[in-house]
Amino acid sequence: METLQDVSWIRYLYTSVTLERFNEGSFRVVSVMVPDSSIHHNERYRYRMMFFEALSASPVMAVNLESDMMGLWCLSLQTGKSRKVLQHFDEAPGYDAFRSLALINAEKLPFLHPGHLKHRVNKVKPGLRTGKQ
Repeated sequence: METLQDVSWIRYLYTSVTLERFNEGSFRVVSVMVPDSSIHHNERYRYRMMFFEALSASPVMAVNLESDMMGLWCLSLQTGKSRKVLQHFDEAPGYDAFRSLALINAEKLPFLHPGHLKHRVNKVKPGLRTGKQ
């Protein structure tokens, strides 16, 4: 599969707070949160869930909760060179709601099997890095 062409994921992976990591099948999934702070007050993303193939150093997909210039929120899906808005929100949902929506939408993709991502979830304490991506 083609990896994400938007390389901003690198910055978010290393400068954001890791919320959880889990492995399922051949995918490694990492969820990050951009904390509210003076240095992050104009960030586009609140949450990003990135999907990595087995040995790939770059994700093949990301599901994002992002804001636009008007302060509205949307759930977006990135694969390769494409980006698709899946849903709009007046207020940003919390992480649990984002996580559920992200996994439901990820499972709809043809390269993921139904039920593929619903197992072996390991929450990580915010800020704790556990090995390489």
